[in-house]
Amino acid sequence: MKPEYKKVMIFVMLLASLFFARSINVFAQVNSPETNNKIDFEGIAIFQTIIGYSFADVGGNYYIQSNYSSKYIDIHGPSTLSGTLIHEWVYHPDLQENWFISKLGDGYYSIKSVYSNKYIGVDSQNTGINKNNIKQFTTLNDYTKWVIYVDNEGKYIIKPKLWNYQYLASPVNSSVDELQLSNSLTSTATKWTFYKQEDVSSGTYFMQNIDTRKYADLYGPLVDAGTIIHQWDLNASNLSTISSWRQWEIIKGSDLYYTIKNIYSGKYMGYDTSTWAIKQYSSISDNTKWKIYSINTISVELDGTDTSVTEYIFVPKGSSFSPYSYSIGVSDGTNVNGRALTLKSVSESRISWDLADATLTYLTRIYNWDYQDTRFSYAFGYFEPEYYVYGVGRRNIDLYIYNHDVLSDPAFSTAFTAAIPYSTNQWDNALNPFINNFQTTPYETSGDIRIYGGTIEDLGYDSVPGAGVCGVVSSNLVGFVIYGNEILKVFEYHQMYIDIINYAENEDQFGMNVVLTHEMGHALGFAGHSYNVIGGIENYAVMNGTYSTSILQNDEKAHLYQIWDYIYD
Repeated sequence: MKPEYKKVMIFVMLLASLFFARSINVFAQVNSPETNNKIDFEGIAIFQTIIGYSFADVGGNYYIQSNYSSKYIDIHGPSTLSGTLIHEWVYHPDLQENWFISKLGDGYYSIKSVYSNKYIGVDSQNTGINKNNIKQFTTLNDYTKWVIYVDNEGKYIIKPKLWNYQYLASPVNSSVDELQLSNSLTSTATKWTFYKQEDVSSGTYFMQNIDTRKYADLYGPLVDAGTIIHQWDLNASNLSTISSWRQWEIIKGSDLYYTIKNIYSGKYMGYDTSTWAIKQYSSISDNTKWKIYSINTISVELDGTDTSVTEYIFVPKGSSFSPYSYSIGVSDGTNVNGRALTLKSVSESRISWDLADATLTYLTRIYNWDYQDTRFSYAFGYFEPEYYVYGVGRRNIDLYIYNHDVLSDPAFSTAFTAAIPYSTNQWDNALNPFINNFQTTPYETSGDIRIYGGTIEDLGYDSVPGAGVCGVVSSNLVGFVIYGNEILKVFEYHQMYIDIINYAENEDQFGMNVVLTHEMGHALGFAGHSYNVIGGIENYAVMNGTYSTSILQNDEKAHLYQIWDYIYD
């Protein structure tokens, strides 16, 4: 043989060996040029690559649906015997269509039946394509190991370990249901959709709707079976008792379905089989069992740490409710308290939920991806917890209150002078024991929060700092809380400024008390206003900005107390 032909033959043989090595275990050693040490590749699997697909990263409990037939991988019978054929079937709500997928140490996957505790594999005595040779087996070996691929649309391909260019497939012959191996990548028969069932830890939760930001709540609250479940804001005061009808104990059963029991009534969330309205029921049955899936994960920053918030859907048990079909949702209409819950198609809005641990105080999660999280009736601080932890609501601050009398009205100065101790005493009462002493004597340095009141000249300044936020207006007054000379970076400042300006003469004491108490609340930690029912009367609170009262409500005191308790715990 001529030398040039010999070179070509060697090159072809090398290519063939490389191609073959893509799909077998490689046993070789090479020398590292940096260290001249041997690198051992023994036992490392080099998998077949597929254009348009990447190696999947999956694990957990799944339903697996054919993109060709829309049926699900199922066990014939169903039987628990080794050697039983694996077929496809319409959605079935019981265990024989539940498969636990595990990634093994060698990079392959096992697909194990939750029902039979056996593995999907290829019959070693009947290999090849287009044969009814997919069965369940007791032993995990090379015949029951798989490579799983996924494309950009979330469609999966499942390839056996021992054979390249053969893929798990639905039968294209409609007269049979048994799964086979196929060598066609273009057919939808080799494409699968994985529906992962979420593993939610048993515990007590608040269920907050992602779209409406309100909570699953028991009407009344009543303990009667058949009482509807609707949405409502979460009252912040005394979360463990007042809001127990908004707390739900979620427990996973041996059949992999969850029950959702109301803490207050002891009854189970379910759906009315006639109207699909969400109600509570005394006993556990199919209409009170739920599968939980996730439809999205949102990354948010809490306390300077990236945290994932999962959007869950709750799908009821039943042959009509396949994965990702229907979920508990909020009925259409204006987003108000009292809007009823119902089953809705997952293609609609208001069908996903955030689960928040009801045993926590929620102060670590008060900021969600929204500016204000409706777990509380108020917003605290600015944007993220570190801002109010190190800024608004911090101890050891100087609070300057300016008598900004632009009309030279004696009544304004009189009301202003009386309002300072009035407002100070209310917040002092709310925040003990965290604040040892409010100091109202100008330029005294004792006390955690030092209050200075007077005109600009009294306080020794030429002008009021110009950056202000949280302004409020009454009929005659406007108040601003000013944080240094910056609006956003409030955490850098120990100084807070309240600027009270008059726009009409003869302001009464009540109006001055309301405005100053309100603005002092902002300086101490409230970043927003309440628009909820407080004490049974809508918008009856100092911090809502409607000036209906100058007396702090218990909810308001509890809110700020909780924030300070969190900061200095």
